[in-house]
Amino acid sequence: MYALKRVKINKMSKKEIADALNEIRFLASIRHKNVVGFLEAFLENNETELCIVMEYCGSGDLAQKVERNKKKRQYIDEKVIWRYMIQALKALSHLHGKGICHRDLKVANTFLAEDGSIKIGDMNVSKRLEQGQLKTQIGTPYYMYVRLAN
Repeated sequence: MYALKRVKINKMSKKEIADALNEIRFLASIRHKNVVGFLEAFLENNETELCIVMEYCGSGDLAQKVERNKKKRQYIDEKVIWRYMIQALKALSHLHGKGICHRDLKVANTFLAEDGSIKIGDMNVSKRLEQGQLKTQIGTPYYMYVRLAN
C-alpha cells in the first residue's frame, strides 16, 4: 500500500510549482527509516496534476494522535514521547547531514507508521543550506523558532 499526493499544478504560480518539484527532489535524495519514503512522481490529467507516490503511514499523523488523546483526556505515555523524539532527531540529523533544512517540522508533518515508528514528511518548503545559512524565514508560525539579537 502506498500514499498518493495529488497536486493540481495548472493554477499554481511558478514559485508553487518550484516548491512541489523541490519536495520531489529532496524526497528522492533521502533514504532514512524515519523520513517518509519516496517511490515516484508523474504527471496526470493532461499534465495538470503532479502525482507523488510515497510510503504509506497507516496510523495517521502525530497531530491526530494528540487530538485523540485529548478527547479521551489521556496523556501520551512518556516513553512513547521519548521514542518519537529520538526518531525525529535521528531523521533531522540525517537531513542536516545532507545539508537539508526541513523548515516546517510540526506534529501534522510527523507521520505514524503501523509498526509504531514515526516518519517526518511534507518537505515542500525544505531548502538545501548554502554556506550553513538560510536567508528566508518560512514555516508554521506557532512552530517557528525566533532568534532574538543580543
